[in-house]
Amino acid sequence: MDIALHLGVHCTDDERLLRALLKNRSRLTEDGIALPASRTYRQMLPKLVRSLRGSPAGGDVQEMVRDALLGETRAERLILSHENLACFPGNAAGPNGLYPYLHQRVASYANIFPGDDCTFFLALKNPAVLVPEVLSRAVVSDREAHLGGIDPLDLSWGPVIKRMLEAVPDARLVLWCNEDTPIIWPELLHAVAGLDGTASLEGEDDILTMLLSEEGLGALRTHLAEAEGPFTQAERHDITASFLERYARPEEMEAAIDMPGWSAALVAEMAEIYDEDVAEAADLPGVSFLLP
Repeated sequence: MDIALHLGVHCTDDERLLRALLKNRSRLTEDGIALPASRTYRQMLPKLVRSLRGSPAGGDVQEMVRDALLGETRAERLILSHENLACFPGNAAGPNGLYPYLHQRVASYANIFPGDDCTFFLALKNPAVLVPEVLSRAVVSDREAHLGGIDPLDLSWGPVIKRMLEAVPDARLVLWCNEDTPIIWPELLHAVAGLDGTASLEGEDDILTMLLSEEGLGALRTHLAEAEGPFTQAERHDITASFLERYARPEEMEAAIDMPGWSAALVAEMAEIYDEDVAEAADLPGVSFLLP
């Protein structure tokens, strides 16, 4: 069976991807794709990871997990999605860096499903924006103390991705930039569902509905409806980017960075490192990078 584990990260998806796919649950079930509600596993799987202590799950444990997730449903693909499968928000950034133990977590999830093909889906986000947001979500009162004096420039994705590839060399890693999510959202839904791009899914406009003004959303739908012939993926990306530029709600697109001691120059340098990490990750063996 194919196991698709969408691990967030925090402050990117907020379960919108899972909710969009759930709109298509009946159709996905017919195609052999199981989509259990996250409440059935978001606590169970991390607890199981701790109990296995790095060892592969035995037959009895595997059967218990499948019964809990699938019941009597027969499936060829199982989709699991929740940001806390990666870790709790308070452990996402600290003196040991960005998501310092994520590689151990993904290796443990692969051990729950030995013999199955695991694909891990992960949205990346500019650490200069992500770290203040995730620490706010973790209700950290003293952010400087929580980070333990780490150089903010070391809060980068490069080491995280390389550790994950080393920890699960037989698994597949699918990455994308959260900043690109509004443009690639339909492709992202298809990738997690394991469907080719020709299938039409409900929820493909969910992100644009949130980001565009009513005027902009109406204008986009009119533009697409009046077009002659289908658009290529690249054309659809260009159209979406154009309408976002013209009609996006400012409050949904602007990110305020609230960290003591972080200057504008530091934030800019963190963004440069992020761009470098993304470019490097896109060329790594074992990584599929979704780009607009």
